[in-house]
Amino acid sequence: MPTAGYGIGFVSARPSGSNPTPVVFGLIKKMSAKMNQKIDMLYGSLKFPEEAAAGASTIEGSIDFHRVGSRTFAAILSGAAVTTGIKTGVNGENGQVATNTFTVAHGANMYEDLGVFNTVTGLWMVRGSTASGAGIYAVNETTGVYTFNAADSNPLCKFYYSYTEAGVGETVTLTNDQMGTVPVFELAFFTQFGTRKRGLKLPAVVFEGLSLDFGSEEWMKASVNYHAMADSTGTVQYAYEMD
Repeated sequence: MPTAGYGIGFVSARPSGSNPTPVVFGLIKKMSAKMNQKIDMLYGSLKFPEEAAAGASTIEGSIDFHRVGSRTFAAILSGAAVTTGIKTGVNGENGQVATNTFTVAHGANMYEDLGVFNTVTGLWMVRGSTASGAGIYAVNETTGVYTFNAADSNPLCKFYYSYTEAGVGETVTLTNDQMGTVPVFELAFFTQFGTRKRGLKLPAVVFEGLSLDFGSEEWMKASVNYHAMADSTGTVQYAYEMD
């Protein structure tokens, strides 16, 4: 007798080709699979149909998860490349300007300036090629040295910027490729509750996109949508169940 399942297991996407490296979606929150079949009804002059025919069918769904790795990005986003190293953002480094200059803590590896807030005036400052007047600053993004006008009287500021960490993490770069080709994956889902085992394998799926949600006092959540199609043997789905 069929019984109910409970909880979530794991989901893995395996790229096509020889010796593929699977991508396991980290810390799954939810996985759905919706199977639709269009039915074309034949009507005459009466209210109810007299025949029915099966039309186009679809299997599609979504995966919600919390841990997103660079390989997940690269696999889902066609045209993405992965390289070593990251850019890290600094969120409001406190800095007391002295003799009209200030060097940020990661100045030697600075990547780009992202803004300066003057805590004395309560105003965001304006960047210029030179510190030509009050409220205007200049910055050398090679050295991380900020320069201010003497009229600002060496204020205490908050510095927002990013810097390079060359030896850690990975960067996923997405380029504007030609439309057309999309990578195909095998999608496998397995879960178990006590002795009840269930699984779903879709031998050929394509991912429609990836969304990332960030919020205050919330864990980051990622979500992907997928569409299934027939593989080279004409198979669309395998469903496994043991109660």
